[in-house]
Amino acid sequence: SSPPVLNVEIVYSRFTLEEQSKE
Repeated sequence: SSPPVLNVEIVYSRFTLEEQSKE
């Protein structure tokens, strides 16, 4: 992951974790 994309990956990862937590 390149630095400019790091933030996006973090946000996406958190979103994915939240979605998994809903189940």
